[in-house]
Amino acid sequence: MPKDVTEQTRPDLDTHLRLEVPALGIVMNYAVHRTAARNFMAKLGASHSAILAVVIDDGVLPATRMPCEELWR
Repeated sequence: MPKDVTEQTRPDLDTHLRLEVPALGIVMNYAVHRTAARNFMAKLGASHSAILAVVIDDGVLPATRMPCEELWR
């Protein structure tokens, strides 16, 4: 289950990750550690061209952390 962002937010280390599956109209927004986001996006880009991943540096963190974030650090 995704963790609430208030459990351990680090604005200096976290970023906003948006995942989109355009063909299905699915959009997911997560707070995630910057290193985990970078590693996740590198792996995703190499294997899943139907999913878009974008880091949004707007200073606003979504209310939910990315599930299994620790695996991507």
